[in-house]
Amino acid sequence: DAVPDGWTTGDYRGGGTDVRAGFTSLQWGWARNVSSTLRYVNARSIDLPVTYRVGTWQLDFNARF
Repeated sequence: DAVPDGWTTGDYRGGGTDVRAGFTSLQWGWARNVSSTLRYVNARSIDLPVTYRVGTWQLDFNARF
């Protein structure tokens, strides 16, 4: 693995390395400077003897002022 476990993001399989992931996202602008994003992350292990898969939904609301 190219990155130490302490520097990885928790978005993919709850953190750590040894994972391959893809994502799909949808972003919607509600008004000027207000938006939201819905993202689905599908992650699976690479080298484990038993394939470990995790699907995660994320919903973000953003506002600028």
